[in-house]
Amino acid sequence: MRYSPSRTWRRGSRRTGSGSPTSPGGRRGTADLTGAEGAGRSGPRGGHRVRRTRSDRAEPVVHLALVGLPRAVASPLTTGNSHVDWHARYRGGWQVLCPNAGDERQAYGTVWGFHGEAALVAWRVLAASPSAIILETELTTAPLRLQREITVSGQTLRVAERLTNLAPVPLQVHWVHHPAFGHPLIDRGTRLATGATRLLADQTIPGSMLDAGAAYDWPVEPVATLPGCEEPRSAFACLTGFTDRAWYTITNPRLDLSVRVTWPARTWPHAWLWQQLHGSTAYPWFGRGHACAIEPASTPRHRDDRQARPGPRHRHRTVRDARG
Repeated sequence: MRYSPSRTWRRGSRRTGSGSPTSPGGRRGTADLTGAEGAGRSGPRGGHRVRRTRSDRAEPVVHLALVGLPRAVASPLTTGNSHVDWHARYRGGWQVLCPNAGDERQAYGTVWGFHGEAALVAWRVLAASPSAIILETELTTAPLRLQREITVSGQTLRVAERLTNLAPVPLQVHWVHHPAFGHPLIDRGTRLATGATRLLADQTIPGSMLDAGAAYDWPVEPVATLPGCEEPRSAFACLTGFTDRAWYTITNPRLDLSVRVTWPARTWPHAWLWQQLHGSTAYPWFGRGHACAIEPASTPRHRDDRQARPGPRHRHRTVRDARG
């Protein structure tokens, strides 16, 4: 399966893109993510969960879920700790992280919790058909509206997204997509490839294989080759140095199974790389997490924000945070 979130931009408030063609041979499909963004005047709870996608052989191809976690409960934890509460609701899938991604922070006289609220609030269904759905939500800790149009055509999954600032003042926000892949795609010998040229290890939680704050030329072994379940490990870093059309692939050669993701680097110039392969024995994983995510991101981990400018022209520009 080829998974190809693909996003190209046009001028104006709505920017969309087209998908990559399906490659012949093997079990490959495309999941085409088309980004549509606007900022101006303006999943279901826990994010959109794709449990499994099927190829034309009608066999399970890829799970966007985590292994070993309990099922979601009717009344998730509410502890006042946003890191604990977000993970209490997390069961894998594909979330959008906004207005914050990463650790909780103070912003505009309030607190933006861990990974923001977009993946936690309810989304309204505006329209639906057997192959498409349009969803919308408005946030409470930031005056933002998010709209997602999800369509399936053959082996292609496409997500078009628009972010709108409803306030008359500009806002600096994080905007990150968080698709996490699991078994059987993520297994011994699975390979990662990408158009990025650099890998920047996280300064505080780089995991078990990278030095904190270190910069590497891509590809980096063994980050690019995944182990089996009997070899616990974790990693957190940022891929950067993409060209106009950013991309990555995750390939399991044993299964002849691959996923391809593409998006416009103008909007998401980075991609967070997260591997949690039974490496953490603390909350929330307790040695049970089995997931790999490469996450198109507007910010390289707390340093850049996307500025949502007000006004009827729905324009955006990227700015550097004062901390940068």
